[in-house]
Amino acid sequence: MTTAHQMIDYLTTLPPDTEIEVLEAYRSHYDTCTRWVPLDLNHPYSDSMDLIAFTNVAEGHPYRGKTILFLGVE
Repeated sequence: MTTAHQMIDYLTTLPPDTEIEVLEAYRSHYDTCTRWVPLDLNHPYSDSMDLIAFTNVAEGHPYRGKTILFLGVE
């Protein structure tokens, strides 16, 4: 898994005008479809990302005690 620090280091290697998009899943009738959408940093709980702190998950769960940024959410 990539940490925030590793992601920051990687992003500094990209040209400053690089645009970031994420894959978004959406429902269309009975199908699940995907599309690329701009990453929206102004709304941390938007259609493009979720920031979740796993503080109340069961002992032994791989996410226990971690904070994870999910990019490209449904």
